[in-house]
Amino acid sequence: MRPELMKKSVLFGCLCGILFILAPASTVSAQIQDADYFKKQLSSDSMKERKNAAKRISRSDLTDPELFDMINDMILKGYTGNALNAHLMDEIAWLCKALSSSGDTAYAATLKQVADGTTSAKLKRHAINSLERLNRKAKKNQILNTGFETDSTLSEREKELIAMVRSQDPVLIRNASKIFYRDPLRGEAVTDAISEVLLDNLNTSTDDKLMTDALAWMCKALGNSGKTKYRATLTEVIEKTTSGKLKKYAKQSIRSL
Repeated sequence: MRPELMKKSVLFGCLCGILFILAPASTVSAQIQDADYFKKQLSSDSMKERKNAAKRISRSDLTDPELFDMINDMILKGYTGNALNAHLMDEIAWLCKALSSSGDTAYAATLKQVADGTTSAKLKRHAINSLERLNRKAKKNQILNTGFETDSTLSEREKELIAMVRSQDPVLIRNASKIFYRDPLRGEAVTDAISEVLLDNLNTSTDDKLMTDALAWMCKALGNSGKTKYRATLTEVIEKTTSGKLKKYAKQSIRSL
């Protein structure tokens, strides 16, 4: 290799090493910057800017306590406003959604207070939905923090999906199956967990529509895995389930393998 090319190669390798080392710190820094940015937006005199900030926060994974304390205060000060002001009620509704994304049950009292105290039917509906979402997010966080899977060979994403699948919560199971279905992983750890939990729950009552839907998504996830070993699982579902919906999705999924 020519000296100048060798020099460039070494410099490139050093740069990659530095970026790798700094990546976690950069992620933390980005979280702080995002939180500071949204605080400024929420302090704006423009309702449009405040609402846009709330929308983006509701779809984020931010955890900054000062940001959510700020949102909490804005909700408490604004929800008793003129219920006929549709724009104001819409802003508070988005703030409720943003607050729910924190997954912090300390804010549950605020959302319940809004649901019980507002005279706006729309805001009441969104406050109730946000309270349910907050509780689900808190449960998910608790499950993930428990650390069901300790296998050091698995990625953090694999561990998270496995924890969700084994949570016994149909919403978390369905969400994990949807995530895998849309972006399958090469390894079999997640699909093995899906297969196991799917077969364990075949006797679920057909009246439990939420769990049946979760099981259907598990079939779809296995069907999209590209792993023919799960034909046996899907065949067993077809033979044993009493749910017409589940049987249909298992048949569709087995054809995908």
